[in-house]
Amino acid sequence: MKILVIGVGGIGGFIGSYLVNNNYDVTFIARKKRLSYLKTKGLKLESELGEVYSPKIKVTEEIPEEESFDIIINTVKLYDFDSVLDEIKNKVKNKPLIIPFQNGIYAEEKLKKTS
Repeated sequence: MKILVIGVGGIGGFIGSYLVNNNYDVTFIARKKRLSYLKTKGLKLESELGEVYSPKIKVTEEIPEEESFDIIINTVKLYDFDSVLDEIKNKVKNKPLIIPFQNGIYAEEKLKKTS
């Protein structure tokens, strides 16, 4: 199963780290500053559940073109949501399950419009 995690903040990092450590094929999308850090240091999660460390992860700045994913976990802020959905529609080869983790009431409506 191929999974794309867009946004490697608190939510994307948390979910993605557990997926990677359970042997899922995960690609992360991160902005420049975080991208550089993740490429050199990996992904480390410290929580009440313990520590999870992935020294080498697949991380890039943009959604790969013409690639297929089974699941896309979208954790960007709601104000970036529309542009991310457009990018998914234009670059991802198949129609994956998109799971939004946004703090806002419009994410579901916006997702329905892209289906």
